[in-house]
Amino acid sequence: MRNLITFWRGARAPAALVVALCLTVLLAANPKETPPAEAEARQHVCDDVVLSGAADLLDSLSFRELETRLICGDPDDPAWKEIPFHQKQSFLKAFLQERGYHRSTFIQHPHKRELVVVLGKPTRVTSLEVRGDIQGTLPRNRQVIGKVLTPPLLDGVEQWVLTQLDLLNQPCVTVESLASTTTGKIVVKVAGKSQVLSSATVGSLTIRPPRDLTAESIQSTFALSTDQPYRGVSRAVSERRAKHQRGLLNSYFLTKCEPKQVQLAHESSLGQRRSLSFGIGFDTEGLLKARARYQDKRLTRTGSNFLSELQASFVEQSLTNKLYLRPLFALSRGYSLTQFDVEHHIDSRSQWALATLKSGVGYHADFRGHGLRSEVLPAYSLERSFVGLGAALSRSLWLEVSQELRSHDHEFYESQPQQGFLLDWNARLARKGLVSTFSGSRLGVGAQFLANPFVTDPPFLVVGVRGRLATTLSSQASELPPSFLHKLGGSQDLRGFFRNELPESSTERALSSAFLGIELRHVVVPHNWAQPFLFADAGLLGQQSFGWTSPLYWNPGLGLRLETPFGNFRLMIAHGFKTDPSKRYDLATSEPDHFQFYFSFGEEF
Repeated sequence: MRNLITFWRGARAPAALVVALCLTVLLAANPKETPPAEAEARQHVCDDVVLSGAADLLDSLSFRELETRLICGDPDDPAWKEIPFHQKQSFLKAFLQERGYHRSTFIQHPHKRELVVVLGKPTRVTSLEVRGDIQGTLPRNRQVIGKVLTPPLLDGVEQWVLTQLDLLNQPCVTVESLASTTTGKIVVKVAGKSQVLSSATVGSLTIRPPRDLTAESIQSTFALSTDQPYRGVSRAVSERRAKHQRGLLNSYFLTKCEPKQVQLAHESSLGQRRSLSFGIGFDTEGLLKARARYQDKRLTRTGSNFLSELQASFVEQSLTNKLYLRPLFALSRGYSLTQFDVEHHIDSRSQWALATLKSGVGYHADFRGHGLRSEVLPAYSLERSFVGLGAALSRSLWLEVSQELRSHDHEFYESQPQQGFLLDWNARLARKGLVSTFSGSRLGVGAQFLANPFVTDPPFLVVGVRGRLATTLSSQASELPPSFLHKLGGSQDLRGFFRNELPESSTERALSSAFLGIELRHVVVPHNWAQPFLFADAGLLGQQSFGWTSPLYWNPGLGLRLETPFGNFRLMIAHGFKTDPSKRYDLATSEPDHFQFYFSFGEEF
């Protein structure tokens, strides 16, 4: 061995020469291809106007009919029959600048009676800088870099800055953009009352309601109120809520700024009172899915409404009817809810149906950028189990209590999840006696957190975490209906397993369940509709209340989220694993189970 080391030390220099020679031969055999020079081409706009430049640029450049008439003239119109060269050049310069060609050269040949325009390359945006008195940090705009510098692009950048400043609670500002056609750098200057309004409050809310609605019914949907800090996100959420919950055609605020106060005036117009919609989708769990919805959003001037929705797939069918009645007294955020549901569920080991009638009260409130909704609903249910575990026929009179805390950020980015949080908890309390055939309490708490850690727009990376903890309290588990038992597996929790695949044994009643999932999603620019993501989920089940003692089930996976005008597509593939029961939650001892592929349309994180 020592001789071998000595040989290597002595031969180190020759060996290095041999390696260098081999690399040289390989590089010579595979020379780096040099990009060919761009082919110059000529294109006639008209007989005496010629565009000169790269062939690919000329192929993508075209003029509208009116622009061509201004450049080339109109033989049928004596006033525009002959266009002087200096006027042709003036028109061409303006039209080319609108398309991002700011460095074109104009060459006039008086003897040939010809105007040659050397296009050059379009100017592209290299950087964006926002200057001025800004309270907070603006996100970095990832969308504008690399785009062709045009006047419409500058208008869009100014509007983007105004929107982002409003989301930073600075509504009363003006912006002015400057751009260099040589370097492609854009500078946006911010001026106004941002410093004065950094801690402004809402001074007044003036509402001009359309007919068939009261001002109080519209204000009850608002996520902000007088004498509270002004929040741009809450303002946007208020506009959206009023539009969708009250059936308005449009909903917006007019802003007037004063020292330390923002005066808001809400304007709106009526939309359709009644709506009927149909939808058809597909996913690999329920296969073909269909939905029909009827809604009347203005039963009364206080904003009472009715909703009926029918959903059907090969594994789930449901009919939901909800009647919301708003009180007559002013500014109330309370309501009464009467709801009738019919459900039918099918999976590989069970089949059951449930009919429920609920009637109770609810209340929603908004404070400091968050919305809170509470409901207390006494209910009567009739449940029938056809296949699998659970009592064959169950009747129950029970009480449902639920609360949901949601940040306005989460609500604002609902269609493009990237920020905010959602917390919810619920309890179903049933007692045996009278019309109830069993006693049991089902408790659950869930959470969802979303973050944009690099503070970019659109997000470079979205981090999402979601989880749920649930258990059922009962001294007689054999009397419980299927809706009080717990299962895991599928797109809603453990994505590396079949829908409701866990527990593995068909004779095991799970009285507790828990799962946690994390997702990392990247938004590809300039194609924002393509968003690849990585994820991992983990879950536990237990046969006792508050007892999660079964093996740990977990899965890694990857997928692709596609945003389209018709909805969101999600494609996922994951592999499920389960730990050795004797070694509890040691991932190193996990046993492989199977791959799981999932495709869905219209589903978010």
